[in-house]
Amino acid sequence: MNPVAKNLKTIRMKAGQTQNDLARALHVTRQTVSSWETGRSEPDIETLAALAEYFQTDVTSLICGPKAPPYQTMQKKYKVWCIVLGMIALGGVAAHLWLRPQLIAHAERMFDSVPYMLCQTALVPLCVAAAGALLPCLLSLRTNTALKKPWRAVALLLGFAAIVPSLGCALQFAFWNRAPDASGAAALKLWFPFVLQGQNGPALWTYAMPFLCGICLFLGFNRAAD
Repeated sequence: MNPVAKNLKTIRMKAGQTQNDLARALHVTRQTVSSWETGRSEPDIETLAALAEYFQTDVTSLICGPKAPPYQTMQKKYKVWCIVLGMIALGGVAAHLWLRPQLIAHAERMFDSVPYMLCQTALVPLCVAAAGALLPCLLSLRTNTALKKPWRAVALLLGFAAIVPSLGCALQFAFWNRAPDASGAAALKLWFPFVLQGQNGPALWTYAMPFLCGICLFLGFNRAAD
């Protein structure tokens, strides 16, 4: 099928017109319109001009296809998401600067590390993920960051995969809180070896991976390109 045939059919159907309607308007037979849309014949220049006038478009749209609408900057939905994600990210900064020292002091004073562990394994990764999602959301205010369907699926898979190490880190703290003996640590190392690789391991899975997760999940769920 040639481009004119495909574009003509698309524009006609979008306008809600039948082949008979178009044939009557241009004083041709329905079979002629059908031949144009199937590619068996092509309308001449004068007929293309008449078609463009009928559909209130230009000849270029019939030959090359309808022009994509310009991207609307500062879209409302991205404004709302920027505010929400920004507040969550700022909450993470406040938790790191104020709440975390308080919880550390509480753990040292009361020998109770559960509140600190909950902050590190739940609150902090959530806020870091929000900061990661905020980055493409801010870009979406000015340009189209949406991906096509196959790439959105890839972004979603990467985003959910990035959650796994953070969950492993959370399970590490949960297991150690319940069973801090050698057998518990050995079992944990068997299932989540990446968590226990050096002192910087937990920080990597608490900050870096949730940040990547936030970026990927935003790109995966953003459907503005459809």
